[in-house]
Amino acid sequence: MKNISPHSNDNGGLNSAWLKRRDAADYLGLKESTLRAWASQGRGPRYRKYGTGRGSRVRYAREDVIRFAEDPTGYEANRGDSNSHNAL
Repeated sequence: MKNISPHSNDNGGLNSAWLKRRDAADYLGLKESTLRAWASQGRGPRYRKYGTGRGSRVRYAREDVIRFAEDPTGYEANRGDSNSHNAL
């Protein structure tokens, strides 16, 4: 797993409050395709989906990724289209 700074910034990547799928996958030591499959099954860290169709974007809250990494079996995952986080 990669180190994530506790301080967020607007430069994206692992120091951002919101991670792209590839950054979340890198931190967890997984392939992007694994996170994508888990998301469709309602597993893994919670995520947010912005937009619709092929132009949509997926982001993971850094805190959710860290919590999932610390205790994957105890982490209660929610599907991205049914969770309660606010938009970016």
